[in-house]
Amino acid sequence: MIRILGRNRIMIRPTHFFLLLTFLFSFELRAQEFTRIFLDSAIQQTANNLIVSPDQSIWLGGTKVPVGESSPVAWFYRLKKDGSLHRRIPIPAPGAQTWSGMAQLSNGQIAIVIGQKNQTDTTENWLAIADTQSIIRFEHIPELDEAILEDVLKTRSGKLIVSGFRAGPGPQGNNFFVAKVNPANAGTEWIFEESYAFTERVANVMEARDGSFIFCGDIYTTGYNPMVVKLDSNGAVIWDKIIDTQWNDGPQTLVEDSSGRIWVVGESSTSAGSLFDNELTVLSSDGQILWQQWIGSPGQDAAFLIRKATGPGFWVGGYSNAGNGGAGPIGPFLMRLGTEGNSLGEKFWSLDGPSPMYDLSISGDSVFHFCGVSNSQAYLMRRENPDLQPVFTVSVGSKMVPTEKFEWKYDKGSESFLRSEQADSRMELADLQGRILKQSARGESRLSVASLPEGVYVGIEKREDGKINARIFRK
Repeated sequence: MIRILGRNRIMIRPTHFFLLLTFLFSFELRAQEFTRIFLDSAIQQTANNLIVSPDQSIWLGGTKVPVGESSPVAWFYRLKKDGSLHRRIPIPAPGAQTWSGMAQLSNGQIAIVIGQKNQTDTTENWLAIADTQSIIRFEHIPELDEAILEDVLKTRSGKLIVSGFRAGPGPQGNNFFVAKVNPANAGTEWIFEESYAFTERVANVMEARDGSFIFCGDIYTTGYNPMVVKLDSNGAVIWDKIIDTQWNDGPQTLVEDSSGRIWVVGESSTSAGSLFDNELTVLSSDGQILWQQWIGSPGQDAAFLIRKATGPGFWVGGYSNAGNGGAGPIGPFLMRLGTEGNSLGEKFWSLDGPSPMYDLSISGDSVFHFCGVSNSQAYLMRRENPDLQPVFTVSVGSKMVPTEKFEWKYDKGSESFLRSEQADSRMELADLQGRILKQSARGESRLSVASLPEGVYVGIEKREDGKINARIFRK
């Protein structure tokens, strides 16, 4: 009961006051969900990264093509917690630019890495440091010239790990590229740059619990396959693993669980459906494949991000058209993944046109921010406690048991050889141009490589059941 006392005074009984507060609080929670679209004097704009600060303000950045221009430039916004614009923060450098990534430093400032073409058409990489008002430092990192960077990670010690690829000399194509940068002075502490095959690209780097760095990327020989490499704290290789499949596959991100296992997500042209699907691979801490899983629908499904949940398991984000029965444009999706790699349910959203998701921020397993591009416009979404429903299916080839992938044995010493653990296999050795250099007799699963000069080679295993696998290795 509410009684009016005079012109401006209202008396509310305590029980009704509590109900009113509950209603207002619930309304406020629902009101905090939003979808924001940005097309700021541009013909195309993409949101590549987002950061939600402790005060709930949001940093958003990416690349756009301004109206009347043909070359892209980087853009950077600070938003209010409801997603509305608080401030545009201009990037000071002129000319063509690409957004590489950003990370929040311990002092609350934002470190941004921007690629930029100079007057001689060299790709330079610059470090921008921003406070809440503007870019306060903008410094060239010369050691990173000609690298195309796609990911930025802040380490526990406050340094930056940047990654992507850099073109190698001659016909060898692109090389894996990872560098450690000190944001205090834009100095480069170490660089890992390596070529295993025709072309490589680092998609994502994580810092492991032991202080090492593990990255996933794709490698191309006769098709695209995921590759995972573990580096020590100084950028030296500890182990590497190519994830061989018969399909074209692309890894996107990876995460380490509490037992040290490495979970890698991406997309694959195999299927639970008819087009491509989410691919999940789990490796042991020493780089051995434990199992693989393909999860999807009769449409287009691609996992771009995996994050550890506050509770058991993980959250996976990407894009899919499974919410429309596998037809129509793709839109962002969210999937809860159990500790055994099974989907516990998904949520799909539809926007105006194809709408991939490129970044995801999660708070308390209940609040989700994600961004990307929709119909040539940048978007930012905030959702709370989405209702998850089982839509995805598991492909017939997926088994939650150790896979039958080949384990290559390459022993250094006076008698070096490749050996398959499949006794019925025939072994071949090729160079990176596909020329067969050596082969074993049928049924002989061991092939000596002792006479080969140092270099990079492709080992090929051909089994009696018709399966063929290949592995790049360095002698």
